[in-house]
Amino acid sequence: MVIRRRTNLFISSHIYCRIDKYNEFRIFLDKFAQDLVDAGLDRINVSLDTLDEETYQMIVGKNVLQRVKDGIVKSCEVGMYPVKINMVVMNNINNDEIMDMFEFTKENGVILQLIEIIESESCDDNDFNSKYH
Repeated sequence: MVIRRRTNLFISSHIYCRIDKYNEFRIFLDKFAQDLVDAGLDRINVSLDTLDEETYQMIVGKNVLQRVKDGIVKSCEVGMYPVKINMVVMNNINNDEIMDMFEFTKENGVILQLIEIIESESCDDNDFNSKYH
């Protein structure tokens, strides 16, 4: 599902929405969470690999971490459940932040899913995988 600004949201009940670092909508989740619930969305996954602003800027290329965190919290406040965070654990980038992420998810009633980088024949950049695994 692709959601763009200035478009009406047509969402049926029990639909699943995944918002990741490649999807600009994660930046606007705090503004549209209620509209999404009103349209029938009841659960959401958001990619969030770090709670550190500098690391977030390095990974995503934008300084919007607080807006993404606000959107996650707002999603919980408007009744989405489950709200899940996908955290890709990367050696020497964010592997020392797992406990901080556990605390953030615990404080906000969010489910944390840790994702391990693995080498894959279908991956174009196994150098990245071997460096950060």
